[in-house]
Amino acid sequence: MTVTYSNKKLYNGHEFLPSSVTIKPKVEVHGGDLRSFFTLVMTDPDVPGPSDPYLREHLHC
Repeated sequence: MTVTYSNKKLYNGHEFLPSSVTIKPKVEVHGGDLRSFFTLVMTDPDVPGPSDPYLREHLHC
């Protein structure tokens, strides 16, 4: 899987400034065929804020 923000690749442990991630990312999943299904789960560990992160694991439908 490859994730890019404004042509900058995302790597494990690499941090982006909030101003760098205001646009939606481009996500590419490699190696699948028409019979494959994937689920992408994103977690924000400090939503709405670091002192009270009660929405960090929120399901958006």
